[in-house]
Amino acid sequence: MEIKIFNFFSVLMFIIPLKAENSKVIGDEPPKQVKFHTKFESNIHHASHFEDVILNNHNFYNPMDTALRKKKCVKLGLKFQKSTKQYPKNIHKILTKPNQTLNTTVNPNNVGNVTYKLLSQLLCNTDQYHETIRNKIHENSLQSKPLRDLFDGDQDKLNKYLETRRINENNRIGSNVELFVAAYALDVCIYVYREGPRNKWTLYHKNWPNLENLDMNNEKCLYIVEPYEGFHYYAVEDVA
Repeated sequence: MEIKIFNFFSVLMFIIPLKAENSKVIGDEPPKQVKFHTKFESNIHHASHFEDVILNNHNFYNPMDTALRKKKCVKLGLKFQKSTKQYPKNIHKILTKPNQTLNTTVNPNNVGNVTYKLLSQLLCNTDQYHETIRNKIHENSLQSKPLRDLFDGDQDKLNKYLETRRINENNRIGSNVELFVAAYALDVCIYVYREGPRNKWTLYHKNWPNLENLDMNNEKCLYIVEPYEGFHYYAVEDVA
C-alpha cells in the first residue's frame, strides 16, 4: 500500500510542474473572453446596449502588418503615408489584456472624430482621412443588411438611431454600431477591449453573425482599447 501511495504522489508531482510549464506558453495573463453583438437593444446618450454572445473559439493578437494596411488603404482610394513605424508580419499571441497602447493626443473639444481618426491612422498612417472613413461607414450603414439584421429587421429603429446619432456629421462620436459597420465598409476585423468590471474584448467581423465557429488563427486584425471612462479609443500595441 505504501508503495502505491508513493507512486501516486510521484506521478502527481510530475503532472503539476508540467501543467505549470504549459501555462507559461500564454503568459501569466489568461486569455480574455471575447463577445460579439447579436441584437441592438437601445441607445442612451452615446452608449448603445446589445444582446451579446460569448465566443468559445480561440482568439489571437495578430495585428495587420504594414503591407496589408497599405493594401487596405489603397483599396479605399486613399494614399498610404510612409512612416518609420513598421508593423511586423509574425506577431501571433493568445489574446489577453492590452499592456501597451499608442498614446494619442485627443482634443477635448473634438472627441467626436477620435474613432475615425484612429481608423484612418491605423490603415493609412495618417489621421487626415477621418472624414473619408466616416463617410464610408455612413454610406455603408444606409444599405447594410447585416446592420438591419442587428436591429432585428426593425428599419424604423435603425432610422431613428441614424437620425439621432447623425454619424455623417463631423464631430459626432463613433461607437459600437459604427465599428460594427466599419468591419464591412473597410473590410477589416476589429477587436475592441473595453475596460471596466468585465474587461472583455468585442469582435467586429464581416462574417457576422456566424462567428462562433470562426477560425481566427490566421486572421490579421486591428486592436483597439476603450478606457472605462470617456469616449476615447487607442490602438493596442501589445498584449500581456
